[in-house]
Amino acid sequence: MRLVLLSSAALAIGLAIGVVALTAVLRFGLERATDDAANRTADEVASLLDEGRLPDPIPVGGTTLVQVLDEQGRVLAASAGADRLVAALPPEQLTAALSGPQTVSGASFGVNGPMRVVAQRAGPSSSPGIVVVGVPAGDIDDAVRIARTALIVGYAVLLAALAAVAWRLVGATLRPVEALRAGAEKITGAGSNDTLPVPRSADEIRRLADTLNGMLDRLESSRRRQQAFVADAAHELRSPLASLRTQLDVAIVTGTEPDTADLLAEVDRLTELVDDLLLLARADDAAPPAREVVDLADLAQQVVARYADARLPVTFVRMGAGVVSVEANPTALARVLANIVDNAVRYASTRVAVSVGSAAGGGAVLGVTDDGPGIPAADRARVFERFTRLHDARDRNTGGSGLGLAIVGELVRQQGGSVTLDDKSPGGDPPGLRVEVHLPSHRLDGAVTS
Repeated sequence: MRLVLLSSAALAIGLAIGVVALTAVLRFGLERATDDAANRTADEVASLLDEGRLPDPIPVGGTTLVQVLDEQGRVLAASAGADRLVAALPPEQLTAALSGPQTVSGASFGVNGPMRVVAQRAGPSSSPGIVVVGVPAGDIDDAVRIARTALIVGYAVLLAALAAVAWRLVGATLRPVEALRAGAEKITGAGSNDTLPVPRSADEIRRLADTLNGMLDRLESSRRRQQAFVADAAHELRSPLASLRTQLDVAIVTGTEPDTADLLAEVDRLTELVDDLLLLARADDAAPPAREVVDLADLAQQVVARYADARLPVTFVRMGAGVVSVEANPTALARVLANIVDNAVRYASTRVAVSVGSAAGGGAVLGVTDDGPGIPAADRARVFERFTRLHDARDRNTGGSGLGLAIVGELVRQQGGSVTLDDKSPGGDPPGLRVEVHLPSHRLDGAVTS
């Protein structure tokens, strides 16, 4: 409604300006035509006066009135119908008429309504005179009045018609928007619908509805993931808490001291799980951490050094010569490598190897290889989902929380890289596993290549 009112008001102002402009142009044109006719008559009378052939009365056509005055303002000659004794114009109006066409009252000419008057000097220098020509201008006012009335009435009808059309068009345009609003209200209020209505027309409103429905789908997917995440987190937290409670209850009932080593192991497991949950929550909500130039080989050696006392050896191998620099967050990269190595140490049979090198197509590759049972090809995408643990990882003492590779996938994505899983020895028994983290490398000019 407000849009229609504003557009109608703007249109009304524009039409009003148009009426004023058109009537002004019409008046100017009519006065210009009248003045041209009066000037032609004045030129003709002045020629007769110059030649000394001025007749009396002066012959003119139509309603034009002419007087010829001397320097003292006395009437020398006049046309039929004009006053032959008294000058029609007083001295001040005569002076103004000599400067240009004027509109005066027709009473001095004995005519009702206004007159357009022109005057010019003529005659020999020995006896100069002034030719005064007057033409009734009442028709001009009548024509302008009629035209103005017709324009006002016509524009009023046009304005009403355009306002009605605008009302219909705006209503038709906004009807799908109102349908979207009503649909959104049902979704957010009653929750009876899961999508917004999509109009049939292929226009911006339809594209908006499609975009909003896509957003709703993503929000619904996110909500489901959050619900599943909360449920899984509650389940995972319940296990160590239940174990702690059981051991404490047994100790209370039997009167014996609980095994502090078991309690500490459960507390450590619970602490690790909570830390992983917090890290994933920050990765979901916070902005990616700041990046800097990192020597990938140096960082890998520092992480490998932590596994000097691991159950099997963890070695480092540099693939190729030269420094391999990447644009990444060193803390996030260290966590990525540590999670992958932890997983490899858990399942490897004899050893784990960490390698760093440049990729053939540009970028850097961080690889971790073990000779364990590997991961079936069908499960390689699923292991990056949260709380996903394969059958061999279900043991409470040796298995992880199912968040390690999920954290790897999230942190690598934040660094602009990717993770791939493959068999170390395809067809072998066991096939082993090779995890490769592909990262964009850092060049000397500051650019980043992938």
